[in-house]
Amino acid sequence: MRAYTDGQGRKILLLQGRGSGHRGDWGWLHIKGKHVEGHWSDGGRVTTYAEAMGASSDERVQEVIGQALQQPASSDHGRWLYRYPVPDTRYEVLVVVGSDGTIITAYPRKIGRS
Repeated sequence: MRAYTDGQGRKILLLQGRGSGHRGDWGWLHIKGKHVEGHWSDGGRVTTYAEAMGASSDERVQEVIGQALQQPASSDHGRWLYRYPVPDTRYEVLVVVGSDGTIITAYPRKIGRS
C-alpha cells in the first residue's frame, strides 16, 4: 500500500493489514479504524489523530507516520519502535514495526505516558 525508508535506511511497508499475523489486527485497516476513526470494541478510551493533532485525512496520518519513521528506532522483542514528538502538541506518535518490516500499528499518545 505504501513504502517508506526509515531514518536508518530500512525499507518499511504499510500494508492493508487486519486479518492474520501480528496477533490478527495490524496495518492500515487497524490504524484507520482504531486510531483515525476511533472504533474500538475492546472498551476504554482511544486517542485519535484528529484529537491529538488535527490530522484526520488518510494522507496526513500517513505523512505523520513517515515523519515518525525518521526518528531513531529502539528494539523491543524483535520489533522496532519509533517515537515522534509532534511539534506544538503534548502528543507523540508511536510506530511499531514487526521484524518483517511491516507496520503493525501507529498511534498518538500523550507524551510522558508509559
